[in-house]
Amino acid sequence: MKPSRWAERTIYESNHPIRPWALHAIRSSGGPLYDLIGRVTRAPGMYKKINPKDGRPTLEFLEDTNERIHPSVRVRLACEGLGPNDSDLWQCPSLLMYWRPRRVAQRFHDPVSRTAKWGPASIRSKATATSGTSLGAQTSTTNVANVSTESLEILGQDPLERWVWEYVGPEHEAPAVRTMVEENLGQFEQHLLELAAGKVHVCKHAEKLDAKEFKAFHHRRFRKMKRRMHKKMGAQNTANAPDEDNSA
Repeated sequence: MKPSRWAERTIYESNHPIRPWALHAIRSSGGPLYDLIGRVTRAPGMYKKINPKDGRPTLEFLEDTNERIHPSVRVRLACEGLGPNDSDLWQCPSLLMYWRPRRVAQRFHDPVSRTAKWGPASIRSKATATSGTSLGAQTSTTNVANVSTESLEILGQDPLERWVWEYVGPEHEAPAVRTMVEENLGQFEQHLLELAAGKVHVCKHAEKLDAKEFKAFHHRRFRKMKRRMHKKMGAQNTANAPDEDNSA
């Protein structure tokens, strides 16, 4: 039976029937062609090098992949969004099998600045710009300042903190890089978020929660799936191990 709500109660009751940012339905496609081609579960931070001779993955991890996690992942988990076709609570198995989000007081190099000044002006900046033409250059300066300072306010984030995803899987399967940083939203994404954040702001709601409180981590189906996935990955690593007789 499908869940009666597509988000936790506060978010759902204040926004229904409109789904805010990061909580829209995920449509899963299927059919004979998909069955023929097969499916591969994504593995963020866990991709291995491929043996060019046989096309099979080796035990060596790829290097310098610079993988980052989009903020909508954490927001959807915090707001108890639904999985494919609204069938159940979203559990994002490709990520949660091995990684957990955590807030840290640390700086990272960002290709996209957290306070970038380019992109569309904010709603408040537009209001200032249209209030009168006598402000001239002062209005332009105000627009830039608002875009810069509001970029973090839109997400409800502390400018001195960042969200990262840390590896929590089995030690024998651990990658060399054990931390993936949460990506910053670009200015156009921030603009879309500002338009569709909901009456109860989804990002600010998510920011108040500790990741340990996410319902997905305590879901019985998720715990069962995690055990099954780790068992499968262990078997794959054994199968991909080099043959001692051939390597001699």
